[in-house]
Amino acid sequence: MDFLVRRRGTGEVLFAIENKTGRSSIREMSQFQLDVSDCECMLNEMRSHGRPVYVIHAQVLELWHPPTMGFQTVGMWWSDVYRMTEHFKQVRMRRMEMRGAAYFSKKAFLPIEEFPEALMGQTDFALIERFQREGIPQLYRVE
Repeated sequence: MDFLVRRRGTGEVLFAIENKTGRSSIREMSQFQLDVSDCECMLNEMRSHGRPVYVIHAQVLELWHPPTMGFQTVGMWWSDVYRMTEHFKQVRMRRMEMRGAAYFSKKAFLPIEEFPEALMGQTDFALIERFQREGIPQLYRVE
């Protein structure tokens, strides 16, 4: 995982964040693809820490200013393992590669502006509450 969010004071892991970057906006995508190995990493993280995972997609563009190069984040969206599971479409091999990718509807992602409000549940973080009720979701399936 790219980030582990911990409770201040105790250091208890609350949830993890898997950060994905690319040139495309979620709005421009026909669907979101995630390597099967990334899906497995997220599932293993949930098993080992007993905590859920959020997925953040950052649209990052290259800025060329010779002699150096820079990057700029121009958009961000978020999802969680349950939303991803609900919007799973299929697994297939990527073109020109020998690895599988899980494909998800772009509807799994919401604008980052909605993320702070969605974090809190009744007594704790909303995703933690759901994780305690429902456990680890399947996330993807190979048919």
